[in-house]
Amino acid sequence: MRNKLLICFCLFHFILIGQDKLMKFEHLTLEDGLSQSSITCIIKDSHGFMWFGTEDGLNKYDGSTFTTYQNIQDDSESISNSYINTIVEQENGFLWIGTKNGLNHFNPNTEKFTRYLLSPNDSKSLSNNDISALQINQDGNLLVGTKNGLQIFKLNTGFVKAYTTNSNAPNRIISITRDKEENIWVLGAEKLEKIKLKNGSTPEVLFEKSVETTFNNMFLDSSHLWVGTSKGLLRLNLNTHESRTYRFYDSKDRLDKRNNILSVTKGRYGRLWIGTNGGGLVDFEKATGEFRTILNDPHNRLSLSSNSITNLFRDESEILWLGTYSEGINKYDPNQIQFEHYKHLNGNENGLSEKTVRSILRDRDGELWVGTHGGLNRINSKTNKTKVYTYDKNNSSTISSNTIRSLGEDSKGTIWAGTWENGLNSF
Repeated sequence: MRNKLLICFCLFHFILIGQDKLMKFEHLTLEDGLSQSSITCIIKDSHGFMWFGTEDGLNKYDGSTFTTYQNIQDDSESISNSYINTIVEQENGFLWIGTKNGLNHFNPNTEKFTRYLLSPNDSKSLSNNDISALQINQDGNLLVGTKNGLQIFKLNTGFVKAYTTNSNAPNRIISITRDKEENIWVLGAEKLEKIKLKNGSTPEVLFEKSVETTFNNMFLDSSHLWVGTSKGLLRLNLNTHESRTYRFYDSKDRLDKRNNILSVTKGRYGRLWIGTNGGGLVDFEKATGEFRTILNDPHNRLSLSSNSITNLFRDESEILWLGTYSEGINKYDPNQIQFEHYKHLNGNENGLSEKTVRSILRDRDGELWVGTHGGLNRINSKTNKTKVYTYDKNNSSTISSNTIRSLGEDSKGTIWAGTWENGLNSF
């Protein structure tokens, strides 16, 4: 290091735009009015309201305030049960809500619920009150998944038993979706099937897959069905029916549930967002299989609030809504400008050496140089670790002053630091 005459003074504003690897989440919790912290399902309706199902109530969110709907004893127009499993919207803005005890039709104009329950003496009633999946069919009829198979609900005829799985296998329907050819994909606890409904309710089985694992959820894109299982993410080619399973954690521990995929939804630029049971949020590239994990950081209040992501919903403005187990809702907006802060914090070795920033430089190698009133800071672009250069009157090879007023880089890559009243330094 060489000390020379002070040449100039400069002042730079110091702003760093955060990158995706530093995702920041907004949290919605009981303190914000959420009725319960474990999120079971998420949708956004045609009026722009967010709806969150929980284990104790249905929550409508208008962007600032929650309205909660819960079962009220002796009120037949309240929701039939407060444990919400699934929600779907009709074209007219009405909602169907599946609960642990009954199906409900919600009128947003009156805010009243119409209940549909199992009636043992009525063959056109529900086959089971535990409603686990809902889907609107192409003809506008409601597909209802229960613990006892699949039914179709028609307002003029009631419930019709469309399909039940083999009596020797679990009948619980986990999820229902339909592809562009109007085939119905039915995900059971241990079986995946593709069916075509003929004459409104008679099923034709087009494909069936059984595996020795537990299915949790599924997401359909133009060419593949992505199924979350207890042992990883299953990719099924819609045309060839070839499958492949992706695992995000290398563990042989049977108790390690991080590869248990609880939720899957579409991401940006050919990617998927994947929620795991204890393994955080996974950002997955479909074409290459490459991925990164986003985890809770207990020291960062803007990090993911929980590593167990039970539900994911990406709206039309690309905002990602995350439902967690026991830690409420997380919201991530990739379009919002986010800032990464470098501060002086007592006891933080990777913080700035002093709070007053007078100069800044990003060199050709991506290193960040920050001049303060307490030394020169060099921040590694890959590790974010900080090295501080300070003046030592007993060591002539140190920087000539702790007050750094200007920084520059010449054509040879030499870094120049101008100080207050004590010359110029080069690195």
